[in-house]
Amino acid sequence: MSGSDRIPGSGVETAREASQSAYQHALDVLTTGVVTLLPIVVTVYVLDAAFGIIFSVLEPVLKVLAHFGLLSVVQQNVVVAFLVEVGIYESAADFVGAITAFLILVAVVVAVGTVARNRYGERLVDLFDFLFASIPGIGSVYRAFRRMGDAMIESEAENFRSVKLVQYPTDGSYMIAFETATTPANVRGATENAAMRTLFVPLAPNPVMGGFLAHFPEEEVLDVDMSVEEGIQGLVTSGMAMDADGFSPAELREFGLDDDTVTALEEDHPDVDA
Repeated sequence: MSGSDRIPGSGVETAREASQSAYQHALDVLTTGVVTLLPIVVTVYVLDAAFGIIFSVLEPVLKVLAHFGLLSVVQQNVVVAFLVEVGIYESAADFVGAITAFLILVAVVVAVGTVARNRYGERLVDLFDFLFASIPGIGSVYRAFRRMGDAMIESEAENFRSVKLVQYPTDGSYMIAFETATTPANVRGATENAAMRTLFVPLAPNPVMGGFLAHFPEEEVLDVDMSVEEGIQGLVTSGMAMDADGFSPAELREFGLDDDTVTALEEDHPDVDA
């Protein structure tokens, strides 16, 4: 490599930095896409498995009904006859089974959601969680997906009180953290420090999918002029939304930010490129 290739600001160095930046951006986009799609894929997989179980239970009953001609009205339906003819369903019994299984699945989901929202239902859900989490091998997987589901239901911004800065993972480097709760008395007693802060130190790009719950001495926690929403936006965009300088509104939208977020960033950073 020639000396000019290593000179900061040279064409080769600029091209290398641009290439690394493009690679990092592509990696961030890919990671964000995977983290976003994973809960959806898991949900679809679970619902599909539940649908298959319900359908398999109904199938023998429906075949018996069809044998005795109790599904003749359905068999004479033009739409059902067409679906059977083109091979989407093997018979009218399969069509009725699929529709019935879907309706039962919807009813079960609605019923579980309704029960889980009242006090006694929460206890039942807790018992169910405990039983599944106690199964060797399955328990750890169930707990992981349970936390994923809770993260989808609850609002991150409502769970976090404020944004802080802490030195982590080494002295001199700082990470964003969210204050989540009052430090328990037993933790303060064990550390012999009455002034403690309980913080969640998240990992980008999804602050609810990974991170560390830590208790810091109050003197090691720095206040930062940033709202919880801004902190979360910065994390999910791998820092790009934390400093909009140098990015035009169109570029910010290419990074996946919605119009409201871009407008807010323009107001906070008047020198954003037009």
